[in-house]
Amino acid sequence: MVAGTTTLLLWVGGINALQTTLMIAALPVVILMILMSVSVYKSLREEDKAGQSGKTRSSQSKTA
Repeated sequence: MVAGTTTLLLWVGGINALQTTLMIAALPVVILMILMSVSVYKSLREEDKAGQSGKTRSSQSKTA
């Protein structure tokens, strides 16, 4: 199925048609990867903030 589609695209429109089709098919994946990267970044920032505040509280209780 994939080989037939590739062959047909190459036969009908050449390499440009194949490249255009691949770019259109890859666009949703790129968008998902960007959203996932932003999500991981935000999560790591929140975790770092929570870790820093936890360290501050524990160090204050030890000195008091």
